[in-house]
Amino acid sequence: MTGNYYYVDLGSNKVTAYSHSEQKWFEFKAAELFKWSTSLPSGSILIGENAHFACPRTEKSKAQYFEADELLRWYAALEENGITLRLFAQKDTEKFRRSFLGVDKSDKNDILAMVHAMHEVHPKLRKRMEHLQKPKTSFETRPDKEEGDEMREILTAEKNLQRVWKYNEFHYKDGDPKKYQDETVEWLIDNLEELAKALPKDTAEAFGFDKIYGKRGELLTRPVFSHIKTAQVLAVLLIHMNLDGTRRVRPSTGKPCGWKFVKQNLILEHPYRPKRGGVVRASLKWDGARHYISGKCGTKTAKGQPSAMSKFTEQNWLDFKEHRNAFSKHTKILWSTIRDMLTERDSDCYSYEKEFISLSRELQEV
Repeated sequence: MTGNYYYVDLGSNKVTAYSHSEQKWFEFKAAELFKWSTSLPSGSILIGENAHFACPRTEKSKAQYFEADELLRWYAALEENGITLRLFAQKDTEKFRRSFLGVDKSDKNDILAMVHAMHEVHPKLRKRMEHLQKPKTSFETRPDKEEGDEMREILTAEKNLQRVWKYNEFHYKDGDPKKYQDETVEWLIDNLEELAKALPKDTAEAFGFDKIYGKRGELLTRPVFSHIKTAQVLAVLLIHMNLDGTRRVRPSTGKPCGWKFVKQNLILEHPYRPKRGGVVRASLKWDGARHYISGKCGTKTAKGQPSAMSKFTEQNWLDFKEHRNAFSKHTKILWSTIRDMLTERDSDCYSYEKEFISLSRELQEV
């Protein structure tokens, strides 16, 4: 898309703006934004942070100045005057400001961070128009988002139980054995080898399935707890299965979640996600992807922890993006492999042999 790029940021009742082609700064009151922006030349591209220009003002607002109906009228007026508005993710602004420019937060520095991301950074790291959010046509909560929020709360509660129970399949209370039973962990133990063999080599390595066998090729004792990435694998399995072993389904459809819904609403693989992403996302991204990426990129500290991203070079960021995408691919493959195995389990073709193996294992543990 051609046209002059204008960038805007909102301070306390003040707008700071910048013309990229003219390299010219503007400052005016927030109440004058609509008049200034709609008078820009037709074909102009206007970019500002989602937090300021796509979130209506509420009683608890600090970063928002405009109410919902004002924003919708503004969007319509911009479109009518041939001006394209796109919203930049606040998380991306902070990343480019801190890691690429190394400057403190200010209205001008936030704009310079967006300019750097859109025009000056390495082409493979550059933000493009299709990466930015379009203005909303309504501020009513979408049903799929609301459903995703509710499901993430449930997943967080169940994942926290698993953490408290230390990923054991049986739990005792007041001396009563098997008072609680986590069927997700039990399913993982029963299907560990089959799942490991079904995964591509690189995906198996990403989640530790390449470490479940000993020197003689025999399955190690209790590899679920000491070798595979238990927290990450069970995070994916929980998306498919309730703690009682039944399939998890979307309340609106009564069917298991598709990957698009999972990616957008449960794992939240997008920069416009809320601050609280839930424990399932944290297990996959903070505990899983962060360590996977730093291991692949060679950016771990002397203590074996991922190094601070604020100290990344441009090459570090290029490597980071490559391996972040790889880990997302591995997560999808693990998700789809488990889905296929559970579909087979729930079908009429589920074999007596598998049920017999599971029963035999239970009898051996008694």
